[in-house]
Amino acid sequence: MKTFKRLTESSHRFLACATLPILAAGCADQGPDDLDLMEPDATALQSATAAMTASDPSSHTTNGWCLHKRRYSGTRARIYYPSSGGCSNPPHSPMVALFRGTGFDYADYNYLLKHLARNGYIAVSIDVLGANASNHGAAVDDAVDFLDAMRTNWTHGSKILVGNVGLIGHSRGGGTARALAEELDASASYWGVRGIVGLASTFSNDGIDFGATDALMVLHGTDDADQLPDKGFGLYDGSDSEGSALFNALDKSMKLFDNTVHEQFSERYSATGDTQTMTKGYVLAFMAAHLRNDYTWYDDYIRNNPQGWTAKETFGQFTDGVYRTVLDNGESGSSSTNTMGGSISPSSASAFNIDLANNATSVHETRAMRVRGSSTSGSVTWYTSGSGFNANAHVALSLRIGQVTGSAASDLTVQLRNDGAWSTEVALDDFGVVAQSMPMCDAQNASGNCGFYDFTNRTSMTTIRIPLDEFGAHGDVEAVRLRFNGDAYKYFDVDNLAFEGWTAAP
Repeated sequence: MKTFKRLTESSHRFLACATLPILAAGCADQGPDDLDLMEPDATALQSATAAMTASDPSSHTTNGWCLHKRRYSGTRARIYYPSSGGCSNPPHSPMVALFRGTGFDYADYNYLLKHLARNGYIAVSIDVLGANASNHGAAVDDAVDFLDAMRTNWTHGSKILVGNVGLIGHSRGGGTARALAEELDASASYWGVRGIVGLASTFSNDGIDFGATDALMVLHGTDDADQLPDKGFGLYDGSDSEGSALFNALDKSMKLFDNTVHEQFSERYSATGDTQTMTKGYVLAFMAAHLRNDYTWYDDYIRNNPQGWTAKETFGQFTDGVYRTVLDNGESGSSSTNTMGGSISPSSASAFNIDLANNATSVHETRAMRVRGSSTSGSVTWYTSGSGFNANAHVALSLRIGQVTGSAASDLTVQLRNDGAWSTEVALDDFGVVAQSMPMCDAQNASGNCGFYDFTNRTSMTTIRIPLDEFGAHGDVEAVRLRFNGDAYKYFDVDNLAFEGWTAAP
């Protein structure tokens, strides 16, 4: 059953207050014990004051946190929740459930759970684990039993906004989170999953589609020996479709963290550092938008890729699922006709369709156009179909692009032809960084790590979004042109060339 979860804020409140069925599962709620904790009031007050000026989602806080350790239906969990109103009377809040990875403890993610609780979420780490990367049946059953019992028996169960749920999974837990979302959707459960985050997640051709959730975010490291970077790209590329959409497709985002290994998304083997800082920020920005309709950080941190946020370099991809008109996604396999039906025309350039899944240097599981200018005047033009496309309701021109050969690009430009006239050239690097070939873990050695000889230079793509207003008029777009200029003689992969975003949307 494909339910529709993009709701107004008033609808979220209605779902939270609606009468719910009485659930028999679970045991009686435990009273406070020596493991029930509350962050000191002084810290909470300082955090709330800092939140008034904080623009960084990794440091933003609005209250303190409280902790209950509970066991329902035989499953253990740590429940962090907001302290605003005191630990005895928290506000109605969205819920985020986290699932651990193999070899990790359900208490290894407290840094992230606390951060979410400090920002108004009930954050619960549930101690279940799939049998393997492709078998999550028993774990999903246990998770459903726990959630239903928690809703009924936990002291503050009535404060959970059951229609505003986010799921996070680390490693194998990522597969569990996706399988749980599919099960809740198929069973028409009152639990509404609106966003899923994979932290260095497994991927066994088990991507997620719109209907089971509204949005997916993938966070992965280049140096991950447990779940190679290919897994993160496979999950992103293998989830939902790349076609045009009208409120019926996933919002998808991915962040590739340079010099990051599998364990750094947890607390077990690593001290607090840039990986955890960035994870807190990206997850809060993502959950705020999809669970609260709060898009404060969405443009800067999810749709785009903040540079210089931390010392750790990051490359990002994004696809807007709300309103998207695709000019070319390469999936037809054609080198001459684009997705919209118009032609692809190279001038002093070459352009051919390539299956990156079968390309040894790429980490992607998708098709793309591989393009190259044979002179500084070279270009590739994608023509829209018919007499022209009215892009006035869209916000941005978006494309995924990655460099395959040559020194880092700095001179690529894009133009629109509207009503017979070409716009001025817009520099691509004014709005993002073209992804470069970079060392990524390619194999796990006998010790379970990536040694010096286990790294290979791999190519990937990053999303760059250019506001359509940069091109001037765009009510009758006849073509989009990529010009090589000083970046001639270099190969690039281009994919997901689209008009994205809705001018009426946040």
